[in-house]
Amino acid sequence: MPLFYLILSCRLPNGFGIPETDTLDTFFDSSWYYLRYLDPKNDEEIIAADKVAQMPVDVYIGGIEHAAVHLFFARFISYFLNDIGVTRSVEPFDQLLPQGVYEKMSKSKHNGVEPLLVLDRDGIDLTRLQLLSSAAPRAPVNWGDAGSFFARLHIPFLSS
Repeated sequence: MPLFYLILSCRLPNGFGIPETDTLDTFFDSSWYYLRYLDPKNDEEIIAADKVAQMPVDVYIGGIEHAAVHLFFARFISYFLNDIGVTRSVEPFDQLLPQGVYEKMSKSKHNGVEPLLVLDRDGIDLTRLQLLSSAAPRAPVNWGDAGSFFARLHIPFLSS
């Protein structure tokens, strides 16, 4: 593309600017971070050969909304890196554990819970226990006082 197509008027002192056109989608940027966690100080390559043996990721835990786009990009990048010999595994993750999506609280649905009141009444430990023990990660959860009642029964056993 000729440069004159890219010149834009703007508030810079000289009155024009050239936008960056060589950009990638944010899903691309977030599709290979797991490799960098294994080798964060390596400035020479994506991942060192000795770190590749730790791949693939055992379990990817994320919301189901990730499956449609983010994981598609992650698999694409993983296949590409395998094709060019950077990684040994084709798939980036051995297992996917999608978490349930919570229904948003709203006044019109009359399903609102004031989080600070729950924390004041039950405390953070009991609230965490209720969240973690309410249902399996893939199952929907309806928040209610019954859950805190059952969580309250288990607190003495956990703290002894």
